[in-house]
Amino acid sequence: MTDTVPTPAPEPVDAPVEVPIDDVLARYGRELAAMTQRAVLAEAQVQALLNARH
Repeated sequence: MTDTVPTPAPEPVDAPVEVPIDDVLARYGRELAAMTQRAVLAEAQVQALLNARH
């Protein structure tokens, strides 16, 4: 068994950093699409299970 050491919290930032949405989507678009797809599929599965009960 290994002990884990907690990671210290980052220092607070005085002002929020403004990042253009295009930069965010360029970097994380694939991950966002995959998470969205999984969420939609999970919701559809739940809906199908609920509909099957009626």
